Formats: sequence, structure tokens, C-alpha cells
Amino acid sequence: MESYRDSYADGFELYVASLAAYSAGRNTGRWITATKDEDELRENIEALLRDCPYSTVDSDWAIHDYRGFYGVGNSLGEHPSLSDLATVVGLIETHGEMAAKLIDYFCGDVAEAIRHLSDKYLGEYPSVSDYAEEFVLSQLPDKSAIPAIVAPYVDYQAMGRDWLLGGEIFTIEVSALDAQGQESSVVHIFTNRPTA
Repeated sequence: MESYRDSYADGFELYVASLAAYSAGRNTGRWITATKDEDELRENIEALLRDCPYSTVDSDWAIHDYRGFYGVGNSLGEHPSLSDLATVVGLIETHGEMAAKLIDYFCGDVAEAIRHLSDKYLGEYPSVSDYAEEFVLSQLPDKSAIPAIVAPYVDYQAMGRDWLLGGEIFTIEVSALDAQGQESSVVHIFTNRPTA
């Protein structure tokens, strides 16, 4: 599994192969740089196809491997659209590992991942129970605290677990570095509730 340091920090690359050459038993593929510019991606692939004696710029091609995508290449597959690839690069540049895992959660559906990022994202928290506590406190009239007589009976951990199991929310867990440089994890929470 790729870690944060192994992924985006090293850039985005695709191993692209000409299918004509591959079918002829010749591996003439190579690693190309992936960018968030669809035209630049197309130019990089066409340059590879021009250099291959078995193909032309219009030949079929496939992606056989991904670097820097936090493992989301498995969901994108061998034949993603160049538009989706460019969008994925931009999303990972902006949101890091969380965007890759969100796309993976939706089995490579980039549009659904974007919709959830823009309409259903609730925030980043140390745990689901922290989100539950913040949500409960936000519902109180004075937004400060639950009355002391009730507070011992409120179980934020159970509340968060119930929301997860009940399908009201889902989480994307990612690794992060804390203030001391130690690796820990955080959860990004999304709602499954209808949004306006």
C-alpha cells in the first residue's frame, strides 16, 4: 500500500502501452507524466505511440500501472477517459490521499466523488466520536455544553458508530502526521443524507 511519502510527493506517472505492440509480444510501453491538463496527457500518449514501430497516434493504448495515485489506479482501470485522469490528478493535488480513497470508494466514479466533495463533505476529524460531539453541541441553543446532569449519559462513540452502521454517514480514513511528526490517522466524514 502506498504511503503519503511514496505517492503524491513523487508526482503522477502512468505506464502506458500500445496495444498493437503488446499483442505482437513487444512491450514498448513506458512511464509518462500525468498532469491535470487533458491536452498534455493526450500529447504524452501520442508521443509514446509515435515512437512505437507497431502503432500510429490513433492506435489503441492501455494503462498498465499507476504511480502517485495512492492505489486508486485499480479503480480507474486500463482505459479511463483522459478527462477523468486529468481531474483525478487535480483532485489529488488539492485533497491528497482522501480524494484518491474517495474515488476508490465509488469504484472509479470521478463525478460521484466530486459531488460528494462539494455537497456532502462534513469535515476532517480525529474520530467519528469527535464529529458526533461537535454535531450534538451545534444543536444546543447556547452552542456551549450539555448540562452537567446529562453529560455523563451521552456516549458520542456509540452515537457515531450508530450513524456509520445506519448508513447516515461514511468515512474515508487517511494517514496524517501529527505535530511531533508521528504518523496517525484522521477521518473525513461524508453524509448520506439528502442535501439541498
